[in-house]
Amino acid sequence: TACVETATGNILWKRRLRIEHQVGPGSSPILHKDLLVLVRDGCDVQYVVALDKKTGETVWKTDRPPIDTEYTPYKKAFSTPLVIDTEQRRQMIVPASKWIVSYDPESGKPIWRVDTGKTFSNVSRPVFGHGLVFIATADRKSVV
Repeated sequence: TACVETATGNILWKRRLRIEHQVGPGSSPILHKDLLVLVRDGCDVQYVVALDKKTGETVWKTDRPPIDTEYTPYKKAFSTPLVIDTEQRRQMIVPASKWIVSYDPESGKPIWRVDTGKTFSNVSRPVFGHGLVFIATADRKSVV
């Protein structure tokens, strides 16, 4: 991950956040205020990290909930976070394998999570409307 000055092409900072993903990470980073948030859901480790967008230094890092499987490809996911504002608070919704998790985007602290069973390789980004979060899961069949 790198920050590049668009006018000159100069690299201002770069970080290497290693994970084993087999096919490469597919989630897009997002900007939230002065934070660059990256989802690192690989076969070996799963976490969400926020970097200071000006320096690349880690502001917070939060491990994802545990995934109960020995088959490591079922641990990876590809979803891009969505920051929403509800009546109660601002939240960042981040689907993963087996879980959908809401985090405080400022601190990385989990707010709530939902166990989605045996879902894995989630790719789609959440959608928010009418006070509800809509999420498509990935598990060879529909989950209601």
